[in-house]
Amino acid sequence: MYKLAFTLFALLPWATSGSCITTPKTVAEKVLLQLYQKAGRADKPLPALSISEENKKVAAYYPARHQIVLDEKAYRLCTEMGKDSLNALAFILAHELAHAFQAEQGRQSTNFLVYGIEDSNSNSREKAADIQGAFTTYLAGYRIEGILPAILERIYKAYGLWGKAVPGYPSFEERSNSAREVQAMSRRLISVFEAANYLAVLEYYSLAIGCHTFLLNYYQGRDIYNNLGVLHVLQALAYYEESTDRFAHPLEMEAGSLLRELDRQRGEGAPTEAEKEQRAALLQTALSYFQQALDREGSYLPAVGNAACALNLLNRPEEAIAFLKKHQFRPGKNGNPANLQLAYGISIALQNGQEKAEAAFRQLLSESTPNALYTLTAQYNLEVLNGRALSFNPPPPFQLPEAIVRKGRGLQLGLAGSQQTLVLDPRNGITLSISRKDNLSEISFGDGSGAIVSLLWWERAAGQKLLPLEISNLSVPLSRQFFYNVIPGPEGSYIRSDRDGLMLKTNRSGEVEEIIRWVRHRRKD
Repeated sequence: MYKLAFTLFALLPWATSGSCITTPKTVAEKVLLQLYQKAGRADKPLPALSISEENKKVAAYYPARHQIVLDEKAYRLCTEMGKDSLNALAFILAHELAHAFQAEQGRQSTNFLVYGIEDSNSNSREKAADIQGAFTTYLAGYRIEGILPAILERIYKAYGLWGKAVPGYPSFEERSNSAREVQAMSRRLISVFEAANYLAVLEYYSLAIGCHTFLLNYYQGRDIYNNLGVLHVLQALAYYEESTDRFAHPLEMEAGSLLRELDRQRGEGAPTEAEKEQRAALLQTALSYFQQALDREGSYLPAVGNAACALNLLNRPEEAIAFLKKHQFRPGKNGNPANLQLAYGISIALQNGQEKAEAAFRQLLSESTPNALYTLTAQYNLEVLNGRALSFNPPPPFQLPEAIVRKGRGLQLGLAGSQQTLVLDPRNGITLSISRKDNLSEISFGDGSGAIVSLLWWERAAGQKLLPLEISNLSVPLSRQFFYNVIPGPEGSYIRSDRDGLMLKTNRSGEVEEIIRWVRHRRKD
């Protein structure tokens, strides 16, 4: 995730850039906008924000005027947190933003200081706002782990609540205990979210679906619904239909572009009638998830393209084209998003529009596309369209450096550390067990029959560095080099090496952030 390295000290009223003067309000509005964008809830308008000199609540959300009010004193307390100043501010604002999304909030305003005092429902709402807020700060690139006790202590001392039993306010000990619970739960949610991405790369789609369904209990953003849709499409592709599946479809998850492998297996024969029904049901379920993602943000491009892919896979190209046009796709015009252009070309091909489909794919090849994966896929689809798919040879996989391989293979089962178990899917008995020690984790998935797969996880510690990988050429034209086992994402790349049994996550500079060794305990279903 993107690290926010600057602090609020650089953004106080006396900090200027030309004629632009930053104020507590403009800084807080910028942080709030970043949180709102990552919350994936564009179905709810962005709350207004104001700075209060009353300094009585730290922060509050007022439903009647859909406004978050931040105390100026609270802002100043955040500036005292040094390098964690923005992280502290993000946590306070994310908590109130979560209240703005709560359907049961009603007309009653909130108060950051009055935490769960009124009744059990209030306590439940506050805890939910803390958990959702903490998870949103993570998605937005802020890091709050380890800072909550410090900012709460500053707040309680500044607001005259330190060491006192004040009627109507929880004690510092009560609030700190609650914060520790929230921090632990947030950490578990982050682990589930990250594990789901790796499970998708490993093609454990059912387990990844279980992870995302579990996350919906705490976070209902567009990306979770979109990812659930993609995972159902990938399950449907197990039932191969030559007429539609011969093309490579541009599926996009929040973690990156999960385009179907270009050298994928074709299957041993046509699906049975029962398998066809199962495939259609999975694709219909996927469409419903994509629609829920679009209900939260109507212009969310990954869900638009993914829904068109699902319609194409259902062999409903006319509906796919109408859907694309409804979402501002303009056939034949330059500058269309690459995923939509690819989906449109497939739709035309399924309608037997050979020349128009070829033109659609060639248009993508002629334009400057930031993602070489789309260029490769357009070329592949051209080969399929012209009956030359068998002559298409995908480029070789990216080979991991020996030092990375040694470090990854050194990760062993049986990590001795704190252990927690979550029930992801009570119906199927799917569980997740997490053990942690320092920057190492062991995450194991199982069911009533025993263990399924384990992820042995190394995370780069602060100040720790490995030699960066030379994968920056992913963003240049296909005439250079391309690695089909590298999945580009918004903040870096995922790399899967079947030869080594390892996965990596890198940042945009190619620096390795995480190494995962996977251990299969039994064959995939």
